[in-house]
Amino acid sequence: MKKDIIAHIQSLGYAVYMRDIGDRWLIYERDGRIGKFENGFSGPCIVTVHKPNTNTGTGFKMCDTTETPTEDELALGFCAAPAWAYHSQIERVEKYRSIEGFRKASVWNAGYRLVKEGEGE
Repeated sequence: MKKDIIAHIQSLGYAVYMRDIGDRWLIYERDGRIGKFENGFSGPCIVTVHKPNTNTGTGFKMCDTTETPTEDELALGFCAAPAWAYHSQIERVEKYRSIEGFRKASVWNAGYRLVKEGEGE
């Protein structure tokens, strides 16, 4: 992930967690709430994060954004689900209570570590 993207999200008061600095996504956290920023092939977007289930996976794409997401866009990552989600999907969403709970949920999640200021590609 580019240093300037990480630095921008950190400058808005979020802690940033990544498995590897070369990944195209990161988890951001504030006050125990978790969201995801992806900078994939279709461009940057904001995604929710919740416990995996067979109906809704691990999160919903909430919006497309830029490499400098706004505070309002990042806040969408904390939502349970988008407005278009069915009631049956929303009922299945179980949010993590903290970044620690997220990291303890699986071996994969345990690989996320806090990114220090100035890190990135």
